[in-house]
Amino acid sequence: PIRQRRALHFRSPITEFRVGYVYEFLADKKFGRRYNRANHWTPFVMMAISAARINPQAQYQGSWVTLSPLGIEGQLITSPNTLYNQWQVVIPLGIGIEYRVGLNWGIQASFSYQHLFTDYLDDVSGDFPRFEEIEDPVGRFLSNPSQLDEFTPGSPRGNPDANDSYSFINIQAIYYLSPRR
Repeated sequence: PIRQRRALHFRSPITEFRVGYVYEFLADKKFGRRYNRANHWTPFVMMAISAARINPQAQYQGSWVTLSPLGIEGQLITSPNTLYNQWQVVIPLGIGIEYRVGLNWGIQASFSYQHLFTDYLDDVSGDFPRFEEIEDPVGRFLSNPSQLDEFTPGSPRGNPDANDSYSFINIQAIYYLSPRR
């Protein structure tokens, strides 16, 4: 209930550059030419490292506003150099299964978990700031959109002891460009 009363909301478009490794437990190359032409499945695990740009935004008067430069937790009160970096390291881990339905086609289902090394995916981490010290009126409003008096300066806005993460569940159709013949 307290989280709902805070009235904090966000979206965070993410741009990500990833390098990773997929290990297939029953890879095609282990079974030769005859197996490649047959329908078959293989489970897999995935691990990667990513550089991701997070861009938390909140709605204000019908428009989405980028939150990072506003310093809505009071980051700009002491110094402009205390804003968090929007570029972050991400560690994706995943599992899945792939089913080859012919020489060129497959279906894949997977789950991946992305661990960030920041608590600002949603621009919520520390405490409520002293609202009167936030210069930007939009930032002042978005730091406490509920406008309730129970959220006083210094009371927790988020949990800085736990970094953020996000997950994907994917179902994909795959076309193999150069199947083994």
